[in-house]
Amino acid sequence: MGTRRQGREIALQMLYALDLNPAEEYPSVPGEANGSRIPFDSLEFAEEILRGVKEHRVEIDRLISEKSKHWSIARMARVDLGILRMAVFELLFRV
Repeated sequence: MGTRRQGREIALQMLYALDLNPAEEYPSVPGEANGSRIPFDSLEFAEEILRGVKEHRVEIDRLISEKSKHWSIARMARVDLGILRMAVFELLFRV
């Protein structure tokens, strides 16, 4: 599996955990609990996405809301919303 693909999967899982428990400052990395080894590059990419989405979340959510006809963010499935947030971050804010 490619570094970025694995990084995106990890980031999505972390964003989902954060969405379920907003009080958690930094969710645990998936795979750490069961002893899986995650390549450093994948983990680094996942953390970059997570930090970026958290930093730009208000603007990202505003853009998603503007473009989502007849769908409020509250109605969206959490996984779908996480994918959209990651995509908007990568397209607009990642340098």
